[in-house]
Amino acid sequence: MLKRVLTYALVVSTMVWSVGLLATPLAVGAASSGDLIKLQCATGSGVNDPCRAVYYLGADGKRYVFPNQPTYNTWYPDFSGVQIVSSTEMSSYPIGGNVTYRPGVKLVKINTDPKVYAVSQDGTLHWVTTADIAAALYGANWATTSTHDVSDAFFVNYTVGSDIDAAGDFDPAGETANATTINEDKNLAGGGVPSGTSLTVSLASDTPASGLAICTAIRVPFTKINVMAASDGDIVIDQLIVGRGGVAADSNFGSLALIDAATNLQVGLDQNINSSHQAIFNKDITVPAGTSKSFILAGNMNPSTATNCTTAAGNVPALSLAGVTLKGGAAVIGSLPITGNYQTINGVTIGQVTVTRGSYSNATSTSLKVGEQQYIFSSLKLTADSTEDQYVEQIKFYNLGTASLSDDLAGYKLFEDNITEIAATFTVDGKYVTANFNTSVKIEKGKNKQFVLKANVESGSSRTIKFAIYRTTDIVSRGGQFGQARVPAYSGTGTGGTGEVITDQGHFTISTGTLRVDSNFTAVSDQNVAYGDEIVLGAWNFVVQGEAVEVTQLVLGNSSTTADSDTFDNVKLVDGSGTLVMGPSSSFTNGSVTFTETFEFPIGTNVVKVVADLESTGGFAANDTFYFQINPGSMLATGQNTGESITPTPGANVKAATQTFKGSKLVITADSIPTDGNVVIGAQDFLFASWNFDTSGSGEDIRITSIKIGNQAATTTVNTDNLTLYDMSKTTASACTTDYPSASFDAYGCAIKVENGSTGTSTFNLTNPMVVPKETQRKIQLRGDVRTNAAGYVEEYVIRDDGTVVPITATGVNTGDTVTPSGSGYNATDGADITIVGAGTLTINTAASTPDSLVAVNETKELNRVRLTSTNEDLDVSELAVCISDGAASNGSELGDSDEVTEFKVYKSTDMANPIITGNIGSSNDCRTFTLAQGTITVPRDDSSGVVLVIKGTMSDIGTGKPGTVAADFKVGIGGTDGVKATGKSSSTTATETYTASTGSTFKLHKGYPTVAYNTLPATDGLTAGSIVSDFTISNPTANEIAVYRLSFWTATSGAGDLDLASAHLKIQSTGKTVSSVSTGTLFVGVGISNRTFTFTLLDPDEVTQTKRAYRIGAGESVRFQLVADSVNGVDGTNNESLSVYLSGDNATTAAAAKVGSTNRADAYGTLNQGNFVWSDLNANAAYDAVGSGNATNSAQWYNGYLVDGLASASTTAQVISE
Repeated sequence: MLKRVLTYALVVSTMVWSVGLLATPLAVGAASSGDLIKLQCATGSGVNDPCRAVYYLGADGKRYVFPNQPTYNTWYPDFSGVQIVSSTEMSSYPIGGNVTYRPGVKLVKINTDPKVYAVSQDGTLHWVTTADIAAALYGANWATTSTHDVSDAFFVNYTVGSDIDAAGDFDPAGETANATTINEDKNLAGGGVPSGTSLTVSLASDTPASGLAICTAIRVPFTKINVMAASDGDIVIDQLIVGRGGVAADSNFGSLALIDAATNLQVGLDQNINSSHQAIFNKDITVPAGTSKSFILAGNMNPSTATNCTTAAGNVPALSLAGVTLKGGAAVIGSLPITGNYQTINGVTIGQVTVTRGSYSNATSTSLKVGEQQYIFSSLKLTADSTEDQYVEQIKFYNLGTASLSDDLAGYKLFEDNITEIAATFTVDGKYVTANFNTSVKIEKGKNKQFVLKANVESGSSRTIKFAIYRTTDIVSRGGQFGQARVPAYSGTGTGGTGEVITDQGHFTISTGTLRVDSNFTAVSDQNVAYGDEIVLGAWNFVVQGEAVEVTQLVLGNSSTTADSDTFDNVKLVDGSGTLVMGPSSSFTNGSVTFTETFEFPIGTNVVKVVADLESTGGFAANDTFYFQINPGSMLATGQNTGESITPTPGANVKAATQTFKGSKLVITADSIPTDGNVVIGAQDFLFASWNFDTSGSGEDIRITSIKIGNQAATTTVNTDNLTLYDMSKTTASACTTDYPSASFDAYGCAIKVENGSTGTSTFNLTNPMVVPKETQRKIQLRGDVRTNAAGYVEEYVIRDDGTVVPITATGVNTGDTVTPSGSGYNATDGADITIVGAGTLTINTAASTPDSLVAVNETKELNRVRLTSTNEDLDVSELAVCISDGAASNGSELGDSDEVTEFKVYKSTDMANPIITGNIGSSNDCRTFTLAQGTITVPRDDSSGVVLVIKGTMSDIGTGKPGTVAADFKVGIGGTDGVKATGKSSSTTATETYTASTGSTFKLHKGYPTVAYNTLPATDGLTAGSIVSDFTISNPTANEIAVYRLSFWTATSGAGDLDLASAHLKIQSTGKTVSSVSTGTLFVGVGISNRTFTFTLLDPDEVTQTKRAYRIGAGESVRFQLVADSVNGVDGTNNESLSVYLSGDNATTAAAAKVGSTNRADAYGTLNQGNFVWSDLNANAAYDAVGSGNATNSAQWYNGYLVDGLASASTTAQVISE
């Protein structure tokens, strides 16, 4: 019976569901809060075997049962996250209860109760009182797709809460979002983080439950503790004291271990229990600020065999954290001691592995070379006894030698039987390297496997390596049946040492270091060179491993076997920083030179460069190539530690980058900007010219000391001052003054020289020469100030010969030879013609803005957009006139003026949050000029985008004593010529104004207005009686009620047949109520089968008097209308016909008839295309229930569809339905 208890725990419920037989393979490892856990199933286990039960491990250290798969599936889509735990671990977690349905996901019910419930947090049920509410919450198919039956036996897991009497009482999505985990659903999560320089210690919620401590087991978990550092700094734990308590004896333990719960690695060494019943752990542990760590207090039980368990069996020990000492005076928060659950010692026999030397180890060697890759350092054979399968989790190797496991060795790998690499995490701690397996390696009972340790030798000449297992507990292997680890047995050759329990047969000494020479094309790449001194001509990497290497001879060769000191002189080798390594030598003969100086290269990668004088007597022609090379075989090298000779590698020549001999070269071209253009008088720092100095193809850097720039315009007056030369390659002040100490750095760049203007040539003698590196390009710009009396003159600057001296004085940096530039920009005769003008020009034009529209009282609307652009110079706008005029519209419009808008605001389009103008024009005024502070509007020169001004207006109210006029139309803009005053920022002169247009669209003022939007036609199988052929919504976006009197449609057909909509009716979609009387063809020409028209008068009978009246739409409301076919002819499906239906708008009316005899009555619109859509803003306030002239329908307040948003002038976009 005991074996059964240790193997699995039964799920006590009326239904056991399980992970299926064909489920995905599951993860194996120690569980933590929030994990899904189950037992390992043996081969052949049935679908109802208890090993298939899945549990949720809560933050309270308890496991929670999923009563059935439907409950599980509300939390998880599959079993991919389930983790296998040992039976011992499983039994350590007490049952906490059943998992309930995830809140909000499903509705539930039981067979004995007709009620349907929604589920909220922690299994709280809420009766959904009606089917309509259930449909609103979970859809029309709630009863079949969203409702689950819960067994009466599991119904006790739920509690009943308040009823749901309306859909708004419950939010399924919100309930689900608030319960992302079962911990959250059941309120199992822990608390917060303390503050201050402190460490909080506490018992972990998932500390091991009470269970069995088998007397031969090691690393038996007793207590799990959490430690958390304050957020204000790292905490270093100096000492942990673990106490033994309970009904037990110290002798029941061989030692105690401290294990990092996150990594499964032991912290420090095993510690024995002292006479105070305590074990002291002194290894420093760092807990980073604001983070936490968890540790297991574990026992290595004693004795080693079950036959010696007689006196210990039945004892009930416990382990506690008795003391914590911190470095730096930090405080410990928490009550000590912290004691875990008691464990009962049991003498059941568990499996064991026996460790012997493996057969793959290398023999002892004193010549292990640095650079050796994946060398075998240890081989161990582990054999499982016949009790149970074994699962090896961890092996800790100890180095008895002197080599550093972190510096001298690297690339650790562990192999199973020297074939399969074991996925493991390797941790080096001093003389130990621990392999912690990602997945344990199984050894079937009675069988064995070998574990082979390999690593790379990085350094450590003369140091030694001999691996061993130091302590009996350094190999961790757990039995597959009981899940317990036992001290391995160690036997055979290599056991019985003074400290270690088994050693590998190999004892290795790392021999001499190595030196490898590699090409380095990064430090010195293929490049062009010219004659000169101290030229860097190639580079290599000297890669040293194991020990520092002393080189006493090196032969440097050249690809030209005839090269001698007339070709290369003062040849030397330097390191990466330029420090001399060998040389210099003038003994270059027959293409090589031998260096015999002594130089020591340290471990690592050392850059070595060759530097030499390239002599003009060498006879190189343009485009000749050469390279330097080193033959490592000719080098003499000795290891500094071993004193032994080292043979550098490789055996063949190692080449440096190829060098190409080139002459000195400088090409000058003019940039594409500036182009011919204008500049205003008084402009400062104006760009007159720009050039590109290009040294591509040059063998050396070019030094420039003087540049002559001539004014090609042949002017007789000096028109500029402060001509300044800029080096545009220097983009920071530091870079500028480093190369040009006399320069200054401003908004335009690095100003390297300033000269006065001239009618002829300006000479820039550079105090600090300009050096253009070979194979680069450099932009040089000329800027200057324009005199205020220079209007009408032209400036044209070029680099040119003044007739006596060349325009650019340039030499090669290495050779010192004179360089004569070439290129279209050198000695040029044509440059950018810059004409000096008196002032800038301001252009005023409209920008894209709101189209002609209806507006409502008190509404704020964008009325216009105006674009200001400038030529020649930036302009500052100081005055701006805002104007309003009559819109000259139609359809019953009245004259509009400044009374229609109570307030204007003008914005820059780039800042719509802050108006630059606020105010009104004033009654009876057409315009008002506003004065602007300097800098409010700056119009940039030659920018087509310019500055866009946005004019918004707030409309006046209409009524007695109110300024607004019903149906008044108006336009708003910027005043025409002289409406804007601007001053040039450079010339300080009033700008010339070019007025193109500034008047905006026409707006018509009403108390309210309608808009029309079109809806997608409902899906249909074809055109029949009852088909909806037009679907649209009329909205009232204003604050006052409106009315609609008449709607009109016309139809058209496509195809060759005789399809015809013979009759139709108009209804309101939400109620289905027919709201119109209809006449056919009243207002249209061409009535017929292919072009039929319908006109509907909307009749909304008053509920009291039944007086017919127009249909009203309240403020902010919308009404959806549908045109429904009553009779359709010609539907035969043979001609691919379709019916197009158009909601008709109206043209503008300009004659007196626009006012329909000055009455504007609803029924007075009869002219073609002038009364298809008739509406009113009800400004007359006539009573609806009156009969006769006072009735609203007969009052002068009606308008046609012109300007109604959503209506075109005659018709809209068609809504099409096929037969």
